[in-house]
Amino acid sequence: MAAAFLAGVAAMALQTSRGSAGRDFGIYADAGKTLLSPSWLHAYHDPKAQAGVLQFALTEILRAVFGTHGAALALASDLLVAVLIVLAVRSLAGHRAAVGLALVAVVALVVGVTAHPYTTGHFGEPIIAVIWLVAAREARRGRVVPAGILVGVSGGLELWGILGVSMLALAPTWRAAAKGAGVAAAAFVLPFVPFLLSGDFNLFAYQWHVTGGALSLFTHHLTFGWPLRVLQAVIVLGVTIPLARRLRTLPAAIFIVPAATAMIRLAIDPMGTFYYWDAPLVMELVGLAAVVSQLDAIQAWLESRLGRVAAT
Repeated sequence: MAAAFLAGVAAMALQTSRGSAGRDFGIYADAGKTLLSPSWLHAYHDPKAQAGVLQFALTEILRAVFGTHGAALALASDLLVAVLIVLAVRSLAGHRAAVGLALVAVVALVVGVTAHPYTTGHFGEPIIAVIWLVAAREARRGRVVPAGILVGVSGGLELWGILGVSMLALAPTWRAAAKGAGVAAAAFVLPFVPFLLSGDFNLFAYQWHVTGGALSLFTHHLTFGWPLRVLQAVIVLGVTIPLARRLRTLPAAIFIVPAATAMIRLAIDPMGTFYYWDAPLVMELVGLAAVVSQLDAIQAWLESRLGRVAAT
């Protein structure tokens, strides 16, 4: 099934490659070119470069190897995401999740999740989904240091990836959760320090326009900056951290908490861009694959519970 899925992704990539890569691909690649040069401290000179250093570097490497558009770049970026989705299903849903993987493949291809990396230039969205799922599993197992590193890495792709600190709240204790959050914060912040000290750091100068979400009901095209993004993050974490603590004993929490974090973020996002939904969709699809692979166990549990109720 994995081979068929990847073949479908490749076929779709060849179709989408007739157009150019997403606009932001060029912005990130230009920042990555600077990052990988002797003038690397100027990587954040352009305020439009709203991403982490890992996104910059990976985008420029893809451009350097495969060019700025065309079949090779589309295949490389889309298959990268598709392979990670397959690995997530194998790791989190089990090697027997053939039916689940089939469902994931069909939905992902139909809605275009695996084509968006090329057409939007934002391959970080679905990659962060996979990273958060693994981080949630590791945190729930008490492995908060690797979980924290993974969350920090996700913030090195797209800056909103740091919201994955809510995954650390799945740790067995508050103390372990705080330790993991500290690791995540350090892994996220430290790469920015040289750029902050250089004086040529314009990340926070960027202004967006309200184009969607609840705010668009009251005002449209209002400009906003990072203070609103910070408020958005506070609200998201204020809801999802208590949720994670409440659900941490449930095995399904490793799917519920990441998806809830991503969806609450989007519910109050002032832009509502379509590809933002790729992240929660990937999380939900992998969770669906896990459910399908455990149908026998779920049926046995339900029969056990019903038997106890009948006995009383």
